[in-house]
Parts: sequence; structure tokens; C-alpha cells
Amino acid sequence: MHNTSALRPNFAPPPQEGRRIREPALKNWMVLLVGLALLTMPTMQLRAQSIFATLTGVVSDPSGAVVPNAAVKLINEQSNSTRDTVTNAEGYYSFASVSVGNATYKLVVEAKGFATYSAPGMSLLGGEKRNVNVTLTVGSASQMVEVTGVATFVTTVDSGEKSETLTTNELTNYIEVGSNAAEYIKIMPGFALQNGTSNKANYTGEVIGINANGDAGSQSPLNNAYTYNGLPSNSLDITADGAHTSDPGCNCDTPVNPNLDMIAELKVLTSNFSAENQKGPAVVSSIAKSGGQQFHGSGFFYARNYVLNANDALNNASGAPRTQNKYYYPGGTLGGPVLFPGTRFNKNRNKLFFFTGFEYFYQVLDTGLLRASVPTPGMLTGNFSPAEIAKQGNLIGNTGAPPSQLNAAALAKYPGGIIPASQLDSNMVNLMKLYPAANSDPNATGGYNYVQAETFNQNNTQWMTRLDYNISDNTKMYLRYNLQRETQLFPVGLWWRNGGQVPYPTPVEGKNRSDSATASLTHVFSPTMTNEFIFGYTFIGFPNVFEDPTKVDRSKVGYNYKGIFKNGVTQIPSFGQFGGEAALVFNPGGFEAGGGLRLRACGFGWVQLEILFISLARQRIQLAKMRASGPKIND
Repeated sequence: MHNTSALRPNFAPPPQEGRRIREPALKNWMVLLVGLALLTMPTMQLRAQSIFATLTGVVSDPSGAVVPNAAVKLINEQSNSTRDTVTNAEGYYSFASVSVGNATYKLVVEAKGFATYSAPGMSLLGGEKRNVNVTLTVGSASQMVEVTGVATFVTTVDSGEKSETLTTNELTNYIEVGSNAAEYIKIMPGFALQNGTSNKANYTGEVIGINANGDAGSQSPLNNAYTYNGLPSNSLDITADGAHTSDPGCNCDTPVNPNLDMIAELKVLTSNFSAENQKGPAVVSSIAKSGGQQFHGSGFFYARNYVLNANDALNNASGAPRTQNKYYYPGGTLGGPVLFPGTRFNKNRNKLFFFTGFEYFYQVLDTGLLRASVPTPGMLTGNFSPAEIAKQGNLIGNTGAPPSQLNAAALAKYPGGIIPASQLDSNMVNLMKLYPAANSDPNATGGYNYVQAETFNQNNTQWMTRLDYNISDNTKMYLRYNLQRETQLFPVGLWWRNGGQVPYPTPVEGKNRSDSATASLTHVFSPTMTNEFIFGYTFIGFPNVFEDPTKVDRSKVGYNYKGIFKNGVTQIPSFGQFGGEAALVFNPGGFEAGGGLRLRACGFGWVQLEILFISLARQRIQLAKMRASGPKIND
């Protein structure tokens, strides 16, 4: 379990504790003094949260003189939500903490003696500080000058931040393999594949999963998949609507899939970003789509099927058919105003809005070809004659040498290599029967009498919803919740496989789950003060259970040895060889400690909690961010 919190200073004085100033209160006053000291440094600039934008500018007349007291409006064209402010004596206006996403804005400026200025279709990006200067023309207020073709992105010149952003347009039109928008980071400047000498990506985006590790390969772009700007790999951070959603234990799992149909923006920050992103050195952030005044929805179906694939070269060499993997992703989205029939709530469709999306990931995974040498039926009865051993092939695939024969002493004791049934340990025979049966001609497969293309289902569901509430023109709130559930099978080994390893008698089922929520409350006190409150919660859990515990229960399979420590463990032991002549049946670790086999016997989870309380005052001021980290508790 992981618990972190963060606090940014507010301008309100801390509460008094009686008549004495206790030590915590003294520290708070010191923080306040530091914040006030920062306010005296006008050269520093205000930076917005990555889930918000800041719009500033100067209003002037045709001669270039500034226009004070001009009324400036910023209208969300999707929800019709409006922000109002006035220019100061220097003609300066500012809108801090502007919500971003799939909405566009219209900037309207009105002043006495001038025609109304209107600039629609303005797109703002997360963390962007846009400066739009306005030149008014002389005329009456009934006249309107509309400016079209406003730039959707302006290169930042007042910050050293290096970042790239993909908007809804790119996310919709770019091609990707799966449904994880983070797959696009491979095309970002400074990113390169991280996979040793292998000429392929560690992460391909083919499989959608909560856990980074799976039998079909890496399932997360965080899982040591990329190196960036020459920095150490596996140090990438990822956030969703301001909440950190990377596993702080290994920094490899992604509990929130940045679904390209459910997010409006994906931003990759690679250097010199603001203090709000305390992790790195590179940060990937996404912002969920939001609803508007009109109902909009979509339905989609993505499909990939093995019939379009060529057979793998190893399969061809081993005489194995083409693997029948397939991926079907049906889903849909819906957004619009929240209406309650029979009431007048939100009758103007300008108060409460929703967006929700659901996608089901039906996945039959190709996890590679298993090749091993397993006992023949005769060997299970004690037949180790030269003729029976010859059934292992001319060469053993793992060793490259002929199969071992019984030595002279064994042949002297067991003539012809036949061991009587009375000399066989029934416990060990029952254990050997847990090997899979031979199914191939070793002389045709490179020395393996067991060849199996391991395919199985790993299905996943994702549901994301977002609510936006315009409490007033100066107070906005939004909530975002993401839920994912999957059953991840491990039929061979838990989280990884060893050479020569064959399927375990029963698969391990990973009942993986993740929940992530973000809440944000923004209030504009005045043109010079904006307050933000952000709450983030993320949980990820990986409980693992045996699909059928009876198949690995010692008493059920006829293996009655209690083990060296006689600790009451009912699970069978591992047996076989690492890279030798015999195949390996390897125990998934962790099941022997604590809990029954039907309970959560192996796995882990974590919770991350964040609270940000931000006060932004006096434009062009950057407040220092203070962060206090709580202890990390392993569950």
C-alpha cells in the first residue's frame, strides 16, 4: 500500500491553536512568509496544472494604447460555460485553471466605443500558457469583429519545458495496434526501443492488461520498454487527469489504460517541466473526454484475427500450425447533459454534463511455442530400455546430445533397463504423471517430443466516466472514475517462464483489478486569485489463485510426502530440470505461504492517494510546491 499527499500553500492564515503559537503553527507561518516573499518576485511566471490551461493577453486599441476595464469572456463552446473577467489598468486579462480536453473556446472582448471582438474555435492544451493579444476596432457594441483561424497550438517561448501533445484529432486518425494511446510514445522525439539486441519492441501494444508482465509479452509502456534522451529506462511516470497511475513498487504496471476513444489528449513531457510533476524524468499525462450541451455517442469494434497472419518461422521449423490468436474489442461512448425528467434541473443544459465509455477486450493470446522433453508412457511404468529411450529422439533439444542411457551398474541391477513395478515409488510415479503427454516426433521437431502452441483467453473490461458540474461561472468541478477488471491466466509459470518449462497441472488465475478516481474543484475569487483543489486515488490489486486447487494438492494427486520442514503445505513441489533432458514443472512462488489455495494466497496491491490544494495569485507568479510523502507500507 502506498500513500502520498501533497500540499501547496494557500494565502489564508493558519488557524490559531489557543493563545500560544505551537511548533506546527510556527512552521505554517514560515510557509506563509515564504509564499509572501515569492509574491514580491514579479519576474516568475504562473504555470498551470497539466489538466488545466492558462489564457492571458493584453487588449489594445488600433493605436496600440491599452484598453482598461474591457469585459472579457471565455465561453466553452461545448457546454456554454462562461468565465468572465475585466482588463486591469495595463489592459491585461487572465484566465487561470481553464478546463481542457475535447472542448473548444470562444474569446469575446467588449469595451465602450469599440466593436465586439470574437475569436471562436480556440483549443487549449493541458498545462499550456497561451497568450492571445486582442486589438479592438472602433465601432458600436452591436458590431462584431470575428477572428477565425486561431492557432490551435503556440510554441512556448517563456518556458524551457520540452513536451509533445497528441489531441483528439491525432488520437482518432493515427493507427495503432491495440487500444492504449501510450503506444504512441514510440514516435515521440527522444524515445527509442529498449530491448537489448532484439530487433523488436519490448512493448508492442498488442495486449491490453493491467499487469505489466504477461505470457504474451510486456503489457505496459512503462515496463522497461523505452529509453528516452539517453536517461535510465523504467523511470517513466504516467498520470490520468492529474492522478498518478503507475505502480510505485516497480514503476511498470498501468492500472489506467489511456484508451484512445476515451481521452481527449495525451501529452509527453521530457524535460524542464513544472514542479507539479515530481516524478520523471519523462511524464505521460492524459485527460479524459467530457460531455457538452448536445448528446454525442459512438460505437466501435476493433478486430484482429490470425487468418491474416503468416505462420511463425519457429512453428514452421517445429511442424506446428499457425497460432490461432485473435483480438475483438467492442465498445462505445456517450456524452451530453445530465437531465432529470420532470424537474427543471439543468433545463438550459449548462450545469451538469457527463461522458462515459466502455470497452470489452476479448483476447486469445499467442504466448509462444513450448518445446520440451517429457517422459514417454513406457517410462512411467519403469521401462528405460534402449528402445524406449530412443523414443526421445536422436538428440535432446535442450542439450544437443543423444539421450542418456542407463549405466552399466543400473543395467546390471535392472536387466534390459526394465524396473519392476515393485521398485517404483508410487508417490514419484504420481508426480511424473503430472507431466503433459508426449505429442510430437522429436526427430522432426529438433529433439522435442512435446511441442505445444500455448493459447488462452485474457479478457479485460474498462469503464470510464466523467462528470463536469458548472456550479457557477466562477466555480467548476469535475469527477473522473476509471474501472478495469481482468482474469489473467498463467498456465505455465507465474509472471515468467523458464527454459524447458511445461504447463503447470492447473493454471494460475490473476483476478486483477484497478480503480482510479480524480476530483477537481476550481474557484475564481477575483481576476487575480484562483484556487484549485485536486484529489486523486488509485488502487491496483493482483490476487492470484489456482483455477483448480485439487490438481496440485498432494493428497489429491497421490503424493504423500510431507516435505523437509513439515509445515503443512499441501501444494506439490517443483520437479524436473532447468535446461536439462527432463522438462520442468515449476511451482508458482508465494502460494505456500499464508492462506488457503482458494484464497488470496499470492499477489499484492497498492493504493496511491494524492491531495493537491493550490492557490494561484497575481498573474506571472509561480508558487513553490511543497510535497510531504507518507510512509510506504507493503501489503
